[in-house]
Amino acid sequence: MLVMEEIAIRISQFDAILMTDTQARTLTTLHSIYRLKHDLLHLRILLNPLKEIINRLQRTTSDNEYVPCYRVDPSLRLGMKHHILRRQPKSSHQSTTNNKETTKLKSIYLNEYIYVYLNDLDNHVNQLIDSLEIQRESVSMLISFWITLTSNEVQGIFKILMLITVLFMPCNLLAGMHSTNFKTQPQYQYINGYYIILSILAVILIGMITWYRIKQWI
Repeated sequence: MLVMEEIAIRISQFDAILMTDTQARTLTTLHSIYRLKHDLLHLRILLNPLKEIINRLQRTTSDNEYVPCYRVDPSLRLGMKHHILRRQPKSSHQSTTNNKETTKLKSIYLNEYIYVYLNDLDNHVNQLIDSLEIQRESVSMLISFWITLTSNEVQGIFKILMLITVLFMPCNLLAGMHSTNFKTQPQYQYINGYYIILSILAVILIGMITWYRIKQWI
């Protein structure tokens, strides 16, 4: 449980960092979140054999109140999938006539107290697995949140660049019109024609910026 609490604290820290610190939304933070996800996956893999062992032990005590478990020959031990084997001191009167024959000694019982303990242990393992699944979902949400924030930042940069481009398009149009090589251009006849053009460009820029403000684009 201490490990799960530590993981929950780290997830909360990553969540707070992503929400408040814009400078921490880097690939280093993403790599740390992925390492945390891999740690959770490793813990999940470790719990699978433990749960399987507990389930097998519970199946051995589910049929009868007391289940005897006998000592068998080592060559046959691998085939005993539904019995619990415990080492006993060898009997001096043990028969060795046939190596394949099972030698039965005094029975060992799994009583109801052990069965209660197995149920309690199974509940704890199930709680750990549920907590792991919740933490994995939280980490996956953190990764999606990081990707969303990064995409929003990139979109904000492209938005500013696009607004600047659109802002100077009328200026480029007027500058292109007044840079033609015609011999007669009416604006050249005015002494203050240059300043008039600059004033028109300034009015266009101020008007477009005001329009951007009204639309809440900037």
